[in-house]
Amino acid sequence: MGPQEERSYGDEALAQLDLFTIGIHQGDLDEAVAALDHVLNLPPEMRIRQLGNGMERLGALVRRPELKHSRAAGELADLIRGYQVIDGETALPSGR
Repeated sequence: MGPQEERSYGDEALAQLDLFTIGIHQGDLDEAVAALDHVLNLPPEMRIRQLGNGMERLGALVRRPELKHSRAAGELADLIRGYQVIDGETALPSGR
C-alpha cells in the first residue's frame, strides 16, 4: 500500500466491496458491514458508477434465499438500496 496521496479512493472502495463479498460468503455479516461502511460513507459526489454497479451485485448477494431469514442480511440489503438511489442521482458521469 502506497502513501495516502497516491491512492485511488475508487480502487480502495472497490477493494472494500471485495472484502464485503468475502465476508458474506464466509457467513460473517458483521465483518461484511465493517467492510461496507467505508463505501457507504463516501460523499455522494465520490460515488462513481463502478461502485454503484458493485453495490448492485452485492445487493443480489445479500438477497440470496439462504439469507432470507437473516435480519442482518435484510438490513444490509436496505443500506445497499439506499446507496444505489443516491448513486443513481448524483454519481459523476464517466470520463470525469
